[in-house]
This record gives sequence, structure tokens and C-alpha cells, in this order.
Amino acid sequence: MKAKHVTAQYFPRILNETVSRSEQRIRAEVKRRGYQGAVELKNASLKVLAGRRHGKIYKIRNGRTARAHQASAAGESPAAMTGALRLSWRESTTIEEQGKHMTILSEIESNLKYAGPLEYGRSSGTTKNGKRYGTIAPRPYRQNIQNRAKPFIIESYGKAYD
Repeated sequence: MKAKHVTAQYFPRILNETVSRSEQRIRAEVKRRGYQGAVELKNASLKVLAGRRHGKIYKIRNGRTARAHQASAAGESPAAMTGALRLSWRESTTIEEQGKHMTILSEIESNLKYAGPLEYGRSSGTTKNGKRYGTIAPRPYRQNIQNRAKPFIIESYGKAYD
């Protein structure tokens, strides 16, 4: 490969073009890593909300058959009865750019009504329709998901940008 001879008058323009291309590649890579962070959160949720728990064992009837289900103990991540909570998480990444500054928010959300009461607990009460419901002790899982995904996300952002 033959090197180009650059005169002093063209050097600033060539330098600006090179810096601009590098900046565009880095910004694209940062965005890609933001999307990857959301995927890591979803993968962590699948692991945190899986496995055995240590709560009470119930007999669940389904027509003529019955099976045992072990609930989670208070303070433990929720036990999976149907797997709906594990599968309800949707990842999203929000990217805000202002000049040379970029903010990326990677997150996962569940649209299930009982996701919040499981995380924070609920006291007993009555619905607007008069249906009664009982107390649920908190079954925290969000911080566990974040803790599990955090090392992978930090490692991802810590890698060199080519």
C-alpha cells in the first residue's frame, strides 16, 4: 500500500474526517452495547426466576390430575407456577443524544398485573368489585436480576472500541 503525501493545507480536513468517522463508529458501537445490555437483563431474569424455592408445598389440581408446587418463601424470588412472569419480560433501550453527549437506558419490563405486588408485597383488601384478596409478602427479584446482569454489562462497556 502506498502512503499518501499530505500537505499542510489538507491535513486539518483529513484529520477532521478521520475523527468524524471514528466517532460515528464508536457511537454505533455504544448503541449496540446498549441493546446488548437489555438482552443481558432479560437473560438474567430467566435465570433468577427459575429453579427451586423453599416455601410451602401445595397440591395443584388440573382436572383429574394433581401435581405438587413449591411456592417461594418470603424474601425469595417468586416461584414459577406457569412460567408467565419469566416469559413476560420485554427488553427496551432508549437512546438520547444531545450534541456529543449520549445517554443510553437499557431495561426490561413485564406487563403482568402481579409483577409489582410480587416485588413489593401487598396488604389484604377488597377490589372495586367486592372481591377480597390476601396479603402477599414481598418476593424481590428486580435487584437480583440487576446484580446478575451487571458484571456482563460492565464488561461489555469496558471492552475496547475499535
